Amino acid sequence: MFFPSLISGAATELAMVVFADKPWAKQAAITVIVVALSVAAALLIIRANQGALDPPEIAIVALLLLAIIPPNIAILRAKPSPSAAARARGLRGER
Repeated sequence: MFFPSLISGAATELAMVVFADKPWAKQAAITVIVVALSVAAALLIIRANQGALDPPEIAIVALLLLAIIPPNIAILRAKPSPSAAARARGLRGER
């Protein structure tokens, strides 16, 4: 069974994350990407300095980043829906 709301391009991008239409979603996505990359780099550097960096550990970090980064990039690339823009204006008090 097909769901019409998930077939359109914008809906499929924003369907990955529940809060994608909130006004703070882009800032949260940037923060998540930066923190994920920083933690992954720190983890790999620490494990490499210990001399215990194995290929499976590199694969685990890569898979973890593949699970975190793409949904957040979709949020950054998505155009806000008219209803989300109206809610954002309402929160700032603009009319």
